[in-house]
Amino acid sequence: MISNSNRNLSLPLFLTLVIGYFYAVPCCGQGLFDFERKPIDYHNQPADNLITALQAQLDRNTVHLDFSRAQGYLPSLLEQLQISSTT
Repeated sequence: MISNSNRNLSLPLFLTLVIGYFYAVPCCGQGLFDFERKPIDYHNQPADNLITALQAQLDRNTVHLDFSRAQGYLPSLLEQLQISSTT
């Protein structure tokens, strides 16, 4: 017989295993999609866009994102990516 304390531990463990299974199965069962093959082959192409350029600038400390209490880094990030704050 399972005691109440073991039963209380069993439910979170069970839920963790079930959720973990559903996260793991799609990743393992996917195989190659068309965008993983030539001519697209996204996984083997260097990314060259505003986001990677901004990341490189952040890594070199040549740009700084300002933090606001109300919205965090979002306004500064949108400005750096040339995205309107009204979107």
